[in-house]
Amino acid sequence: MLTRYVLKRIVILIPVLIGISVVLFWIAKIMPGDQVRLMLPQNIRPEVYQQAYDAMSARLGLDRPIVEQYFRWIHNFLFLGNFGISSIFNRPVVDVIAEPLTNTIILNLCVNFVYLLVALPVGIRMAVKRGSFFDNGWQVFSLAAFSIPSFSLRSRLYSSFL
Repeated sequence: MLTRYVLKRIVILIPVLIGISVVLFWIAKIMPGDQVRLMLPQNIRPEVYQQAYDAMSARLGLDRPIVEQYFRWIHNFLFLGNFGISSIFNRPVVDVIAEPLTNTIILNLCVNFVYLLVALPVGIRMAVKRGSFFDNGWQVFSLAAFSIPSFSLRSRLYSSFL
Protein backbone atom coordinates (compact mmCIF):
# COMPACT_ATOMS: atom_id res chain seq x y z
CA MET A 1 0.00 0.00 0.00
CA LEU A 2 2.78 2.43 0.94
CA THR A 3 4.76 1.47 -2.16
CA ARG A 4 1.78 2.22 -4.41
CA TYR A 5 1.29 5.60 -2.71
CA VAL A 6 4.95 6.53 -3.16
CA LEU A 7 4.93 5.43 -6.82
CA LYS A 8 1.74 7.43 -7.43
CA ARG A 9 3.38 10.53 -5.94
CA ILE A 10 6.49 10.06 -8.06
CA VAL A 11 4.38 9.71 -11.21
CA ILE A 12 2.53 12.92 -10.30
CA LEU A 13 5.85 14.65 -9.59
CA ILE A 14 7.24 14.07 -13.09
CA PRO A 15 4.84 16.40 -15.00
CA VAL A 16 5.20 18.99 -12.24
CA LEU A 17 8.99 18.99 -12.60
CA ILE A 18 8.70 19.20 -16.39
CA GLY A 19 6.30 22.13 -16.03
CA ILE A 20 8.61 23.91 -13.61
CA SER A 21 11.58 23.41 -15.94
CA VAL A 22 9.61 24.81 -18.90
CA VAL A 23 8.55 27.86 -16.87
CA LEU A 24 12.12 28.48 -15.63
CA PHE A 25 13.52 28.18 -19.16
CA TRP A 26 10.81 30.49 -20.48
CA ILE A 27 11.49 33.08 -17.76
CA ALA A 28 15.21 32.99 -18.56
CA LYS A 29 14.45 33.54 -22.25
CA ILE A 30 12.05 36.47 -21.80
CA MET A 31 14.33 38.35 -19.41
CA PRO A 32 15.34 41.69 -20.87
CA GLY A 33 18.90 42.18 -21.98
CA ASP A 34 21.30 40.31 -24.19
CA GLN A 35 23.49 37.86 -22.32
CA VAL A 36 25.86 37.51 -25.27
CA ARG A 37 26.55 41.26 -25.21
CA LEU A 38 27.14 41.09 -21.45
CA MET A 39 29.69 38.31 -21.86
CA LEU A 40 31.70 39.95 -24.62
CA PRO A 41 34.69 42.06 -23.55
CA GLN A 42 33.93 45.78 -23.36
CA ASN A 43 37.06 46.83 -25.24
CA ILE A 44 36.35 44.78 -28.38
CA ARG A 45 37.00 46.52 -31.70
CA PRO A 46 33.84 47.44 -33.65
CA GLU A 47 35.02 45.71 -36.83
CA VAL A 48 35.27 42.30 -35.12
CA TYR A 49 32.29 42.78 -32.78
CA GLN A 50 29.73 40.97 -34.97
CA GLN A 51 32.08 38.06 -35.55
CA ALA A 52 32.78 37.74 -31.80
CA TYR A 53 29.06 38.10 -31.06
CA ASP A 54 28.17 35.28 -33.48
CA ALA A 55 30.95 33.05 -32.09
CA MET A 56 29.78 33.57 -28.48
CA SER A 57 26.17 33.00 -29.50
CA ALA A 58 27.14 29.72 -31.19
CA ARG A 59 29.25 28.69 -28.18
CA LEU A 60 26.25 29.21 -25.89
CA GLY A 61 23.94 27.43 -28.34
CA LEU A 62 21.72 30.49 -28.77
CA ASP A 63 21.81 30.16 -32.56
CA ARG A 64 19.82 26.91 -32.33
CA PRO A 65 16.01 26.53 -32.34
CA ILE A 66 14.33 27.21 -28.97
CA VAL A 67 13.19 23.59 -28.50
CA GLU A 68 16.72 22.32 -29.05
CA GLN A 69 18.01 24.94 -26.59
CA TYR A 70 15.55 23.68 -23.96
CA PHE A 71 16.51 20.03 -24.36
CA ARG A 72 20.22 20.88 -24.37
CA TRP A 73 19.67 22.94 -21.19
CA ILE A 74 17.88 20.02 -19.51
CA HIS A 75 20.55 17.53 -20.63
CA ASN A 76 23.39 19.74 -19.39
CA PHE A 77 21.63 20.37 -16.09
CA LEU A 78 20.43 16.85 -15.25
CA PHE A 79 23.06 14.60 -16.75
CA LEU A 80 26.23 16.70 -16.80
CA GLY A 81 25.69 18.95 -13.77
CA ASN A 82 26.49 21.92 -15.99
CA PHE A 83 24.48 24.94 -14.87
CA GLY A 84 25.80 27.11 -17.68
CA ILE A 85 27.95 30.21 -17.70
CA SER A 86 27.23 33.23 -15.56
CA SER A 87 26.63 36.21 -17.82
CA ILE A 88 27.72 38.59 -15.06
CA PHE A 89 30.96 36.89 -14.00
CA ASN A 90 31.63 35.13 -17.33
CA ARG A 91 32.53 31.95 -15.43
CA PRO A 92 30.73 28.63 -14.93
CA VAL A 93 27.80 29.02 -12.52
CA VAL A 94 29.12 26.13 -10.42
CA ASP A 95 32.29 28.12 -9.72
CA VAL A 96 30.31 31.26 -8.91
CA ILE A 97 28.02 29.59 -6.36
CA ALA A 98 30.56 27.17 -4.83
CA GLU A 99 31.89 29.43 -2.06
CA PRO A 100 28.56 31.02 -1.03
CA LEU A 101 26.90 27.59 -1.09
CA THR A 102 29.64 26.13 1.11
CA ASN A 103 29.24 28.99 3.59
CA THR A 104 25.45 28.55 3.58
CA ILE A 105 25.72 24.82 4.28
CA ILE A 106 28.19 25.39 7.14
CA LEU A 107 25.97 28.09 8.63
CA ASN A 108 22.87 25.88 8.39
CA LEU A 109 24.64 22.93 9.99
CA CYS A 110 25.82 25.10 12.90
CA VAL A 111 22.38 26.66 13.39
CA ASN A 112 20.67 23.27 13.29
CA PHE A 113 23.17 21.86 15.78
CA VAL A 114 22.54 24.73 18.21
CA TYR A 115 18.81 24.46 17.57
CA LEU A 116 18.84 20.78 18.49
CA LEU A 117 20.90 21.47 21.61
CA VAL A 118 18.20 23.89 22.79
CA ALA A 119 15.00 22.48 21.27
CA LEU A 120 15.44 18.86 22.28
CA PRO A 121 15.89 19.41 26.03
CA VAL A 122 13.22 22.14 26.11
CA GLY A 123 10.78 19.95 24.18
CA ILE A 124 11.35 16.99 26.48
CA ARG A 125 10.90 19.15 29.59
CA MET A 126 7.75 20.71 28.10
CA ALA A 127 6.33 17.23 27.48
CA VAL A 128 7.17 16.08 31.00
CA LYS A 129 5.88 19.26 32.68
CA ARG A 130 2.80 19.70 30.49
CA GLY A 131 0.60 22.61 31.54
CA SER A 132 3.27 24.11 33.84
CA PHE A 133 4.57 27.67 33.80
CA PHE A 134 7.65 26.40 31.91
CA ASP A 135 5.48 24.75 29.23
CA ASN A 136 3.19 27.75 28.82
CA GLY A 137 6.08 30.20 28.83
CA TRP A 138 7.92 28.38 26.04
CA GLN A 139 4.70 28.06 24.02
CA VAL A 140 4.14 31.81 24.22
CA PHE A 141 7.80 32.51 23.42
CA SER A 142 7.70 30.13 20.42
CA LEU A 143 4.49 31.66 19.08
CA ALA A 144 5.87 35.18 19.45
CA ALA A 145 9.21 34.24 17.88
CA PHE A 146 7.56 32.61 14.86
CA SER A 147 5.13 35.53 14.48
CA ILE A 148 7.87 38.13 14.02
CA PRO A 149 8.69 38.51 10.32
CA SER A 150 12.30 37.49 9.74
CA PHE A 151 13.12 40.66 7.78
CA SER A 152 11.95 42.79 10.70
CA LEU A 153 14.01 40.82 13.20
CA ARG A 154 17.07 40.93 10.96
CA SER A 155 16.88 44.66 10.38
CA ARG A 156 16.59 45.30 14.13
CA LEU A 157 19.48 43.00 14.90
CA TYR A 158 21.68 44.61 12.26
CA SER A 159 20.83 48.13 13.44
CA SER A 160 21.73 47.18 17.02
CA PHE A 161 25.20 46.08 15.91
CA LEU A 162 25.92 49.29 14.01
